[in-house]
Amino acid sequence: MNHAKRDKLDADRVVLWLINGTAMFVLTIVFLLIVMTAVAQQDVIASIKQQQLSLGYSAALSVNDEAKNINIELRGLRADARKYAKQLRTDQVNFNSAQRRWEDGWAELEPFLKRLADPCGIDLPKDKGFGAREAALYDLRQCIATANASQSRSPLLVAIQGPAQDFAIASKKYHDALDDFSKTKDNLDAARAQMVATVLSDQQQKVNSSFSEMDVLLSNWLLVGGFLVLFPPALLQILLTFFSGLFGSIVVTLVLLVYPNNDFNITKSRETWARVFLGGLVALCVYIVLLGGTAVVGASSGLSGAGTNYMAFCGIGILAGMFSDRVAFWLSDRANAFFRRSEARSSNAGMTSKKKHEAASARSAAAHAATKDAAAVAHPTDVNFGNS
Repeated sequence: MNHAKRDKLDADRVVLWLINGTAMFVLTIVFLLIVMTAVAQQDVIASIKQQQLSLGYSAALSVNDEAKNINIELRGLRADARKYAKQLRTDQVNFNSAQRRWEDGWAELEPFLKRLADPCGIDLPKDKGFGAREAALYDLRQCIATANASQSRSPLLVAIQGPAQDFAIASKKYHDALDDFSKTKDNLDAARAQMVATVLSDQQQKVNSSFSEMDVLLSNWLLVGGFLVLFPPALLQILLTFFSGLFGSIVVTLVLLVYPNNDFNITKSRETWARVFLGGLVALCVYIVLLGGTAVVGASSGLSGAGTNYMAFCGIGILAGMFSDRVAFWLSDRANAFFRRSEARSSNAGMTSKKKHEAASARSAAAHAATKDAAAVAHPTDVNFGNS
């Protein structure tokens, strides 16, 4: 019975290890993604300042989105241009082949047309134009139709039907090939003209080059970069600080598990996830206290969330999460010092008011006595000297 119970406890311990390990791994991955995004965001801000652009991060992000859409359109136009250029070469080959067959068909048909020009009233073409040859072919067909109707077909008309049919087929293919070639050429010209008109402005080019540091995050949806990049710097710092505290707590928890007999002077606790969550909250408290340094810490000025090095608060958050017990005492000392100063100021204000009141009372009593003495001097008969 004890053996079965021990086996069940071992199995439950394995399940808990898997659950806790998976949760810690996920938190670590999220922390790494936030760190990568923060580092890339800081590089982008530095690049924007270096290129002397008067844009904040959010405004630059909007400009980058516009530049990205233009680049997508340009990539589509370049792909279309390549496709049309390749198709144009194919259409050019087909057109040249159809033109040669058309010329060969006319060379075979022309001697017959010359012999039938007078009998059939065929107007022989004076140039090599497509329309003139089509008109001559139309006249020949009319002559053949008239001969068939009168049933007086000459051997020459019978012999010309084969070359006339071949030339008609070659003429149609030549016309279709010319149409295909012309359409493809028009499409290619339109795509190239659109490429010339679709260009990035100078500001868009600079912003787009600045955001090149984030291409890896933005191009891979598995990195969730497209979501984290949307956070402004000040808000991303808050998120980074919180997850830094969580990560620091995870690190110190694993340290205690791997090295149970250590002399690191770290407070041990069986509440693993409470400690991890506390690390994030303590790191967030430290972040807020440092930002409000003027009132709480007693510094000459508070820190600026948007203009501070990301890694500074990341390191502070990790340390706060690892040593949350010591940081809690430090926060307690800051609170005691702050509220003692407030109480002292209130007490001093109360004592000052009391002293002022006492001084005013003393001055009033002195004035009353002086008034009384002056009245006695002014009226001596009122004084009783006794019987004479």
